[in-house]
Amino acid sequence: MIDYFKPHPWKIIEEGFNPEMNEIAESVFSLGNGMMGQRGAKVLAFSRELDMHKGVLNRQATIQLQNGIQLQIQSQRFYSLINKEYAALKYSIIPSADCEIKVCNYVDGDVVNKDSNYEEGFWNEIHQETRQHNVIVTVETKKLNWRVSTAVGYESFINGSKNLPSTVSEIKTRYAANTYTYAVAAGQTLDCVKHCIIASSFHHEPDFVEVHAVKTLEKMSASDFQSHLDMSAAAWAKKWETTDVIIQGDVKAQQAV
Repeated sequence: MIDYFKPHPWKIIEEGFNPEMNEIAESVFSLGNGMMGQRGAKVLAFSRELDMHKGVLNRQATIQLQNGIQLQIQSQRFYSLINKEYAALKYSIIPSADCEIKVCNYVDGDVVNKDSNYEEGFWNEIHQETRQHNVIVTVETKKLNWRVSTAVGYESFINGSKNLPSTVSEIKTRYAANTYTYAVAAGQTLDCVKHCIIASSFHHEPDFVEVHAVKTLEKMSASDFQSHLDMSAAAWAKKWETTDVIIQGDVKAQQAV
C-alpha cells in the first residue's frame, strides 16, 4: 500500500484532501458486502477512514461557502452483512450560521461509467416513482435484460428530533428525486439518513424485483441507522474471529492484508 495513507492494522485513513490522489483513493476506499458495493465548495479540512473491522466508511469535512458560512459534515455508509441487499448512508451537517439547507434524495439509473464504450449507457427504463419519502427506480440492462430495482427511504432529524418537511418531487427517465428544505440554526445538527435496498433478477423473478425491493425497504427502515450498523459490525467481528490473518511487527503489511 502506498505511503499516502496513514498506517493502521484495521483502517485505511486519508488525512487532507488531495484531488490528484482522488482516483486512487476512491478505489482503495471502496465498500462491499459480497453482493454489492460502490466507489466512492472550498475544502478547509478533510479526512476519511475505512474501518475494515466494522465494514464502515467514515468521512469528515469542513467547507466554506461563497457567503462565508462554514459547514461541518460527517458521513457514514456501510453495506450490511446481515441483509446483503441493504445499505445505509448518514450525513450530519452543522452550519456556522443560521441558514437554509436543501437536500436532494435521489436515485439516478442513468449513470455512465468512466470506462464504458463511447459513453454508452447500460440501462433501459422500466419504472420510476416517488412514494411519500421513498424513491424507486427500476431499470434493465440493454443486452442481457437483467433487472435491478433500487428503493431508497429517507428520514431526517434536527438535534435528534425527527424533522421531515414537505417534498418537491422530480421524475424523469431512469430518475426519481425528492428535495427537502430545512431552516437550520447555527450550531444545530441536521442528520439525513438513507436506507437503500438494491434487488435484482439474479435472485428474484423479474416482475417481482421491484415489489420485493419496496417490501424489504419497509421492513429494514423500521429500525434506525445505528441499529443496522451495530448488527452489521457484530457480524463482521464474528467473521474476523475465523478468517483474520495476523501479521506481527509490520503494520503496513497488516493493513494491506
